[in-house]
Amino acid sequence: QQGMTLFYPPNVGGWPRGRAWISPSTQVLRFNLAGTLLAKTSLTAVATDSWIQQLGDAFGGIAMSDTLRAKLVALGNRTNGQMAVAQVILAGPDYQAQ
Repeated sequence: QQGMTLFYPPNVGGWPRGRAWISPSTQVLRFNLAGTLLAKTSLTAVATDSWIQQLGDAFGGIAMSDTLRAKLVALGNRTNGQMAVAQVILAGPDYQAQ
């Protein structure tokens, strides 16, 4: 479902790396997969700028602009917002291209 069928790469070079393998159709699948993986996680911290940065660091050092971080802080302070923030980071192109 992620566009990478085991033992069936698109060519002898294998699957594309980085952002080349991200498409709108697979992005939805990855967003849902991130939600499933996080469903049993308990996130209880207050969504502050530093919390967002720590989450990005924990997910492999995701670099975020100040604008994105501010939007994630606003999202994180809503009901179930912290889960949504983690899901957005995990499903985002910066995480997926690692």
